[in-house]
Amino acid sequence: MDHSDVTYWLNQGKQEPKLAEGQIRYDWNADLSVDVVCVLDYEPEERGTRDEPGCLADATLASAFVRDVDIYPLLTSKQIASIEGLAIDAMEARIREARDERQLSMAGL
Repeated sequence: MDHSDVTYWLNQGKQEPKLAEGQIRYDWNADLSVDVVCVLDYEPEERGTRDEPGCLADATLASAFVRDVDIYPLLTSKQIASIEGLAIDAMEARIREARDERQLSMAGL
């Protein structure tokens, strides 16, 4: 995705990036006074089968906004790798939490 292709929507008076299908948002705390709103292309984990080996979850940073400015070009490769890893961890935690809630709901708890 070209960084200039990001579209926006208005959320409570603040301009935020609009996510396309297959994208996730991750708010990166970079020890700034505001979080960096990151948009990542995300592919969930695929479990292996008898015929296919499967793959781990993957995320690729598409853009990183401070307010309405994309700071992606200013990030180091180390920062980008860190954001991608943290976003995967956060997404996997959300998936586990949703799975646990479903199981509790099905058990009537």
